Amino acid sequence: MRIKRLAPIAGLVFTLAMVLGSTVPATAALSDCGQSGKFCGWLDSGYGTKIYTLSGNAGVTKYLDSNDRDKTSSVRNRTNNYWCGVNQHIGADETVAEFQPGAQISYVGDFANDKIDHYDIKANSGNCYNPTF
Repeated sequence: MRIKRLAPIAGLVFTLAMVLGSTVPATAALSDCGQSGKFCGWLDSGYGTKIYTLSGNAGVTKYLDSNDRDKTSSVRNRTNNYWCGVNQHIGADETVAEFQPGAQISYVGDFANDKIDHYDIKANSGNCYNPTF
């Protein structure tokens, strides 16, 4: 009888351990972005599975590796520049987001999610298309 009562509790404890053990806290993921001067992107919202770390100066375009394009869901901007997330199209590119210096965005929004192919780095705000983060 005792074993039957403990079985559901043991199952619940096992399930919680699996869920909690596989989740990386956002603060740990954010610290994974490294030192200042870096711009990082994650595959999942909430900073899950980092896919790139970039650096660059204003006036530069940073292209993502082909296997990292159209996957960004969250970002951290540890630079002093504005990073314009651009979706490449045949004929014309579309800027889908502007990330301000110091931005920590756990979800880039439906308009930019899984669409960024490269970044145009700017010194000033307003040189990217909105939405601004």
